Amino acid sequence: MHDEKGKESREGTASCTETMKIEVTREMDVRPEDFYDYMVETIRQDIERQLDVELTVDDIRPGYTHRIKKKDKQGNIERVRYTIREAKRPEKFITVFSSAGRQTKITYLFGPSKKGTKLTYCTEVTLSGNQKEPEGARRTWSEFSSRTRISRQMSDAEIGCQKFVKEREKKAEKEERERLAKERKEAREQSKKGGFSLFKKHRQS
Repeated sequence: MHDEKGKESREGTASCTETMKIEVTREMDVRPEDFYDYMVETIRQDIERQLDVELTVDDIRPGYTHRIKKKDKQGNIERVRYTIREAKRPEKFITVFSSAGRQTKITYLFGPSKKGTKLTYCTEVTLSGNQKEPEGARRTWSEFSSRTRISRQMSDAEIGCQKFVKEREKKAEKEERERLAKERKEAREQSKKGGFSLFKKHRQS
């Protein structure tokens, strides 16, 4: 059974900022360590595609940042800065997307469960200036759509992680077979050299 819940809240302050928070929790049939590794690898691949650069998983760490240009909902070009704020395997991963008048903080919390992993995904959107979230029915629909999209993405991520683990295990098994085969080959070659050396000694005597 999947344990899912959605929570949302909004806060207004005197500095004309507005924050909307949505949280979804789900139990997954994977280990926390495996899902964390899968998530980091997915992030690494996404950044490589976006920026046409080469990264290693070691680059996906606190302090990493880059900036991209993208279109907002109105079709305007905006500059968005992506920053990894915290990365603690396999407990927590926090990223922040910042642009003019908007900041989105995404927190992943990992914990063990009877099924495997309890993952809590929390997104906090903070608006400032003239930026406003939808009100009334539009707001309700926006929150419902967000929770539905997040739940679907988490389900897809669980399947993706299971495939990732299987592929990693196959790769490890292949590397182990190749290592053993190399050792056996080197042992045979060494044995042949030893036999030739002994044969030469007999000839000389």
